Amino acid sequence: MPEKGEVLLEVKDMCKNFGVTVALDHVSITVKRGEVRGLIGENGSGKSTVSSIIAGIQPATSGEMIYKEKPWKPSSALEATHNGIAMIVQEAGTISGISVAENIFIGNYDKFKFGPIINRVKMNAEAKKALAAVGISDINPALPTRMLDMQERKLVEIAQAMYSEPEVLIVDETTTVLSQTGRDILYKIMHKTAEEGKAVMFISHDLDELMEHCDTLTILRDGVIIDNIEKKDYEPGDIKRKMVG
Repeated sequence: MPEKGEVLLEVKDMCKNFGVTVALDHVSITVKRGEVRGLIGENGSGKSTVSSIIAGIQPATSGEMIYKEKPWKPSSALEATHNGIAMIVQEAGTISGISVAENIFIGNYDKFKFGPIINRVKMNAEAKKALAAVGISDINPALPTRMLDMQERKLVEIAQAMYSEPEVLIVDETTTVLSQTGRDILYKIMHKTAEEGKAVMFISHDLDELMEHCDTLTILRDGVIIDNIEKKDYEPGDIKRKMVG
């Protein structure tokens, strides 16, 4: 098992501009193995932007990233996933017109192909295992995803992310659509991931949730890192003041 406390991912001096809008202003973050790191800030603070750049969803304007001691500049989310970084996005991350199993294995259909034909029986069986591995037993992998409610779709995204056995799991505002049962499933996954010497980046507007489940809290405001606070130093009033300025 990798050594907890080792630096797994570094974001250095990252900037992101959308036209004249500065979304990230020289942001630097260090994520260590065995850590659940929370990101908090008001809307537009840069939490999702920095996370999506790490996960290959969009490029940075400038700055650099180091992942497992090597330069990291993913060209797509699929490349990031194949290299051990998975992100559960805030928006809907499933495709409604295909099955649950097809969503779980997007980009990985080759293992189920026999020539040009996909073995759907094998894919559905493997999807059932992927769902069970994260504690989900009541979703039929053969169903079209459009038949699921929002919470069920989000649980499918969790199974999809964890199937790749990520070294860095990024969770972006996911708990807002989950029941307490769904939240408990996600919390268990987050802590298990950290215990295995991997890392979690957890974005939420729920300060109580962040203080309970995160080892370190990074506060962003207007695209700038305001502070990094260790769990022993959490103080709700102080955190809120730093969020709003």
